[in-house]
Amino acid sequence: MEKVQLSDRTRLRNDKLWLTLDWGGLLDPLASQQVIEDSLGKPGIENYMAIPDEVWDIKESQRDRTYEIDQFAVEQDKYIAEEKVVVGLVKLAIQKATDEYVLAVKL
Repeated sequence: MEKVQLSDRTRLRNDKLWLTLDWGGLLDPLASQQVIEDSLGKPGIENYMAIPDEVWDIKESQRDRTYEIDQFAVEQDKYIAEEKVVVGLVKLAIQKATDEYVLAVKL
């Protein structure tokens, strides 16, 4: 949304920038030439807008990829923590069984 608004504002600013400063009508015979030159000049601003758009797209894809990698790391950490809990429970069960066996042998 911000990118679209920025593009629209830039185009509007470009359209307002190229105004005729002839208030007396001296340049009226050159009006068609002015329209042609304006139409040739307007794509120039598009070229300057294309570069930040591409950079913006690259940054968006980098942000998305970084988010995916971070999510994967969080999921891995969660899995490792769950497995550590399971291993800890098994270790406690083995220790309890061993202690009970030792007590049974002593009795």
